[in-house]
Amino acid sequence: MKNRQMLDSLNAEYPIRFDGIEPLRDEGGSASFILRCGKTRYFVKRGKSGYSDTFASSADVVHYLNKREFPTPRIILTKSEASSCSANDDMYIVFDYISGTDVDNTDCPEQIGELLGRLHSVGKEYPGKLLKRGREYFVERYIRFIEKTDVSERTISALSDYGAALWERVEKLPLGFSHGDCHADNLLCRDGELILLDFDSAAIAFHSFDVAIMCDATNYFLFDPDKAARSHELLLRFADGYVKHSELSQTEIDAFFDLIALRHFQLQPIVYENTGAPVNPGYIDSQLDWLIKLRKYSGW
Repeated sequence: MKNRQMLDSLNAEYPIRFDGIEPLRDEGGSASFILRCGKTRYFVKRGKSGYSDTFASSADVVHYLNKREFPTPRIILTKSEASSCSANDDMYIVFDYISGTDVDNTDCPEQIGELLGRLHSVGKEYPGKLLKRGREYFVERYIRFIEKTDVSERTISALSDYGAALWERVEKLPLGFSHGDCHADNLLCRDGELILLDFDSAAIAFHSFDVAIMCDATNYFLFDPDKAARSHELLLRFADGYVKHSELSQTEIDAFFDLIALRHFQLQPIVYENTGAPVNPGYIDSQLDWLIKLRKYSGW
């Protein structure tokens, strides 16, 4: 019944007559579906009204990138030529359906670097408003989150101190248009062309945060120095492609491992918020241990 209502709502908003819908996945704050119009497939993302600002913003970003011929799925505009719509307390974005193969970031780092360099170059001229991400988003949100759990005061204090020192090391890095969740799972390859997906986290933030996420080949759960070294090798190859379109300073390259650490601070509360999983204090302790080992490896 819910899917029937959603199909009716989308048909009221869009110039295409959709005649079928099937669920793909549910990711907490959003869900995705396949829409059909005869034999033609479309991809629709549904978000809750509480995320309306960032949800609508992500649609506007993708529509802008479409107009600049950047390789990302094409937005289907509504009857009123909006890039998203709302109905029954939900938000919707409809895209052309794109099929392709998964991308391993270790196979083509130079090509991925070119893609990200293009994104950041084109993003400089984005005329819309984006949230600016700073210390609260990257560091403090994690600390406030674990303060409400059974994580020990010792671990909370150690993570708070680590986060404060980490922020001092990265806070002066250049800011600009950032994808915000730029990992290989958000890439597809179609006919040899790389396509970038999922702009839900687009914001004004560190350019080099995108770079670090994409080149991060470390084991998120068990620190391995060999994989850290491999990640740095990927970064250098990635940079060869990236600098064809955007600048990447030596300061940003030197901050690579700091930004990987920052990713752990940024990602943890998002995972818990989206999944609703209970917090295991032992796991948070293990993440602190991981971060300490990374700090020792990188020499600060």
